[in-house]
Amino acid sequence: MKTGDGKNAIIGMSRETGKRIDREAHISQSIVDILTTPIGSRIQRREYGSHLFDLIDSAGNDAGRLRLLAALVDAVNRWEPRVLLDQASIDITQQGQVILNHRYVDRQKNAQTPLNGNVIL
Repeated sequence: MKTGDGKNAIIGMSRETGKRIDREAHISQSIVDILTTPIGSRIQRREYGSHLFDLIDSAGNDAGRLRLLAALVDAVNRWEPRVLLDQASIDITQQGQVILNHRYVDRQKNAQTPLNGNVIL
């Protein structure tokens, strides 16, 4: 769905409210969906998602962080063609919470407007 023009164009629907959302919100929603969907869990699209859940209990050392980052980058690059990842990092809290921070550029809008996001696993 796409209506309107320019920055306020409606591009999709919120999975939480069912209301229309703009392109930036739809991209953010899509990235969260990709990263929080384990590969193999979608019936009609088994390869969709990310390997993050396979790695969630991996060591919190540099090698474990690198595997998590690789899974994040691989999934976003494969399943969200509207963006180009610009930066990604992993924070692991004292309580063991994994926070995936990422910055991306909307390919349609150009490299001047990076957008930030994070996903907490």
